[in-house]
Amino acid sequence: MIFQSRVIPVSVAILTLFVNSPNMAMQGEHVSISKQAEVFTFAADTQLLNDSNESYGKRASVDFPDNPTDYFFGVELAREKVRKGDCKGDCKGAVPLLERAIKDYSDHGNVRGLLGKCRAEVGKWKSAAEAYKKALQLGVQPWDFDLDLNPNDMMIKIAGVYAQAGNQDKALIWLRRGLDARYDERPDIADAPEFANLHDNDEFKNLAALPPEKARSRDEEWRYDIASLRQQVAMLHADADQLTKAVELERVLSDLSLAVPNLSDQQVTAQLDLFIGSLGGGHDLFWPVYPERGAMLPFALKIYLFTDGLYIIDAYDPQLIGFKIDLFGKTPAAEAYEIVANAFPGDNDMQARWMGVRHLTQAFTLEALGIIDDAGTATLTVSDKTGQRVITPERRGFTSMSPALKAPPGVAVPLYLSRMEDNYWIHRLDDLSALYVQLKIVANGETESIAEFAKRLGEEASDPRIRNLILDLRHSPGGNGYLIPPLLRQLVHFDASPEKDRLFVIIGRNTFSASHNLITELDWIAEPIFVGEPSGSRPNTLSESGHFILPFSRLSGTLSSQLHQQSVPEDHRVWIAPQLPVGLSSEEHFSGRDPAIEAIAALIASKKTNSKPNN
Repeated sequence: MIFQSRVIPVSVAILTLFVNSPNMAMQGEHVSISKQAEVFTFAADTQLLNDSNESYGKRASVDFPDNPTDYFFGVELAREKVRKGDCKGDCKGAVPLLERAIKDYSDHGNVRGLLGKCRAEVGKWKSAAEAYKKALQLGVQPWDFDLDLNPNDMMIKIAGVYAQAGNQDKALIWLRRGLDARYDERPDIADAPEFANLHDNDEFKNLAALPPEKARSRDEEWRYDIASLRQQVAMLHADADQLTKAVELERVLSDLSLAVPNLSDQQVTAQLDLFIGSLGGGHDLFWPVYPERGAMLPFALKIYLFTDGLYIIDAYDPQLIGFKIDLFGKTPAAEAYEIVANAFPGDNDMQARWMGVRHLTQAFTLEALGIIDDAGTATLTVSDKTGQRVITPERRGFTSMSPALKAPPGVAVPLYLSRMEDNYWIHRLDDLSALYVQLKIVANGETESIAEFAKRLGEEASDPRIRNLILDLRHSPGGNGYLIPPLLRQLVHFDASPEKDRLFVIIGRNTFSASHNLITELDWIAEPIFVGEPSGSRPNTLSESGHFILPFSRLSGTLSSQLHQQSVPEDHRVWIAPQLPVGLSSEEHFSGRDPAIEAIAALIASKKTNSKPNN
C-alpha cells in the first residue's frame, strides 16, 4: 500500500529494512537486491561510537609531564598557531609543539585530534590518520572549536587522509565506518576534493549516494531513488521504528515502487513526504520545492494556527492576508489540520502547529491524505468580516518555515516581530526595569559572535537599574548548540544574582532544536519563568539533522540522526510547559499586540514575582 488513508499506522517495533547491497541492480522495471541483502535493525542493535572503535580495554597512561605548567602552555601555544593556520612542521609551527605535548602526556583525545588536523594540513597523510585514530579511540570534545569535529566527522577525515595517501582500501573502510556511525553530511562526500581519486570506484559511488551513469527510464530512476531513500533511512536514522511498524515502512516503499508508473512525479514526491513524516522524529523533514524532478510548489501563502483557527498571515497576493481558512476543498480546516498533524507529528503537537501547517499549503500532499480530491484544482474557502469566498491560490516557492510569525500589515510593528533580519539583539524596557533579549537563531552573526553578544549582554545586565531579563525564543528554531555555553553562563549568572529579580523566557512552537537545548539547560540549573506556549520539542528527543539527497530526483531532506538526552533519563515530558501560559488570537496578532509581554508586565507590576524560590 501507499499512503491513501487519513490515518498513519503507529506502533513500537524493531524496524527491519532490507537495503540494497553496494551492487544494487535494476532488473526490468523493478529494483532487485543483488547478492545478499543486508538487514538493518534499529534501536535494538545500534553500536555506540566507542564500541565501533575498540576503545574498551584502553589503559590510562602512567606517564605524566615532568612540568605540567610547561605542558599546559605548550598546548595553548599550539592552539594559538592552529587558529592562525600555522601548522608548519618547523620549530615555529604547531606540529612539533603537539608532538612534544603528546610525548609528555598521551591521553588527551583533543590534543591527538589537533595533531591529526595539523599533520593533514602539511600533507603528512599517514601520520595524520594515526593521530586521528588515537583521538577517536580516546574520544574528543565535539565543542572544541579548534578541532571542530564530531567522532563520525573524524572517521570521514581519516578516510580523506587515507584517500590522499593513495590507500583506497582504507579510505573506503573508514568512509563506511563514518556512514555507519550516522555521518550527517553524506551529500558532501562526492564533491570533497580529498576523495577526487575515488570517483571511478563503484563502492565509493555507492557510499556517496551517486546515481549510476547508465541511462534509465523515468520509472527506473524513481525506483532507484526509492531504494536509495530506504538505504539512507536505514543508515542514518537513529530510531526509525519509533512511531511506525517496520513492516509498514517497508510495505509503503515497496508499494510505492510498484505504483510509480501510475503516479505523476508530484504524486510520488507527496508519498515520499508522507513516508518521512511517518518516521516521527522532529528533524525528519523533506524539502520538495526545488528538486530536479517532482517539485511540489506550495500555495504562495503562509498559514498560522491561532487560538481561534487557521489564518493567512502572509501571501504573495497581499489581499489574502488576514483571511481565516474555513475549508480545504470540502474538508473543514480543523479536520484538515488534525489529519496533517497525525501524518507529520514531529516531536509534539506544538511542532506540528509550527512545521506541520506548511503541509496544508502542499496540494499534492493534501490530495494524498484525502483532504482534497484533485491537487490540480485545489481550492480554499476563506472568510473575513465581509463573508466567504473560494480562492484558487497561486503556487510558488514563497516563504520559509521560520520564523513562524510575521509582522501584520497596517499596524505598528510589535517589538517581538521587529528586527527579524538580526540573529540576536537587545532592547531596554525601562518601564519594566528589564532587558529584552531576542535570539532568533543559534548562529554567529556577521559582525558579532554569540560569545561576544553574551559578553555584551552581561555588561548591559550589570546596570543596577536592570532588575529583570526577558529572553524571547519564540522565533528560534535552533542552530549550532555548541555556541550556547557563553550565553547560558550569562543567563544563569543573572538569575542567581541577589541584586536581580527574575529571568523570564518566552517560548513557543518555534522553540526547537539547539534553542530547545538552551531552555532545557535553564530549566535544570536556573529558575526561569517560562512564558507563552509549550515548546516545540522535548527535553529528551531524537535530534540532529542528517542530510540526504536522492540521486536522480535530487529531492532532499534531513533525518533525526542522534538521540539528544539533554535532561535526566527519567524526563519524559512531551514539551517544556510555561508557568505563565499565554496564547495568541488572530485579533491580538493582526492588531499588533503581544500578550506574552503584557502578561510579564502584569506579573512584574504585581510585585509577587520579586522573591525567588529557595532550593
